[in-house]
Amino acid sequence: MPRVDTAPLYENVFERLAASECIGVFPEGGSHDRTELLPLKVGAAVMALGSVPRCPGLPVKVVPVGLHYFHGHLFRGSVLVDYGEPVDVPAELLVEYEAGGDRMHAACNSFLDVILQSIDSVTITAKSFEEVQL
Repeated sequence: MPRVDTAPLYENVFERLAASECIGVFPEGGSHDRTELLPLKVGAAVMALGSVPRCPGLPVKVVPVGLHYFHGHLFRGSVLVDYGEPVDVPAELLVEYEAGGDRMHAACNSFLDVILQSIDSVTITAKSFEEVQL
């Protein structure tokens, strides 16, 4: 696939966050019908880490959301939505991100691990609503 210039996307995200708006991101980068998460894409970490220096004083937080669909292929199927505790962008990772290069990539991967852990905390793998209730 050809390379896509993501700079306009990130600039739009940073503008929205600077305006104290929120954005929704599906960090897996696509939809699927599996019960487990796909590997996360780095964009969510870039958005969070990149927004802090561009929005001084703005408390940027990542709120994990777990979705579990029951009969997801049916129209008007049920869905369980679970919101987790907001995650602050770690100051030590901001220093690494702003250093650029390999340190920036490492910071993004580290924060992506934090995002994954927070999503895992609100993701339920169950075959039925009855299992979820248990």
